[in-house]
Amino acid sequence: GYLLDTELEILRRETERRMEGYKWYPGYEGLRKNLQRGDAFFGNWLVYGSHKPLLAWLVEDDVVPGWGVAYFDKPLGCSSPVAPHRDGGGPVGGATIWVALDNADLGNGCMHYTPGSHLTVDPSKDVFDFTVTPEETACAIPVETVAGDAIVHSQRCVHFSKGSGEPRRRRAVSAMYWDATSYHALEARGKIVPGGQAVLS
Repeated sequence: GYLLDTELEILRRETERRMEGYKWYPGYEGLRKNLQRGDAFFGNWLVYGSHKPLLAWLVEDDVVPGWGVAYFDKPLGCSSPVAPHRDGGGPVGGATIWVALDNADLGNGCMHYTPGSHLTVDPSKDVFDFTVTPEETACAIPVETVAGDAIVHSQRCVHFSKGSGEPRRRRAVSAMYWDATSYHALEARGKIVPGGQAVLS
């Protein structure tokens, strides 16, 4: 896996601490965004995490924290699917890292990705197009993981998860980043990047 056993336990423990007492928003059971806001651990993980140089190497550019740290669960008794979507789309590239805190397979709602879908977005346009076609969804393949694994995907890649059909947890955390060159170039032209940079406080 991507994480050592000790690193996995730390991330699990800090996630449980951050989620203690949290009430799901109706219709968004299993999703919480911006774990980094007002939180030293997740703020540090987003800005200085050991995964950040890896993502920079993959996108061949420095990376800027985007929409922040998100938490995903398939809560027992109220497991919700995550609809097909892109984390970004248009003139600004980037990448997202998704870290499994539990085993994830077809039975409990593993991730699905559509190969090649990152190539169907036109990066030359100053328009953020998050459209997902039925064909892109139909071509998706499941990606099963074990706890401690990590998936890195382009922001422009179509992905989603189904609800869990089994009484097993399926927790994960993710962090999303813009590539720095195109982000700052767009910003300099007075264009607004959806979500902007992650807020830490």
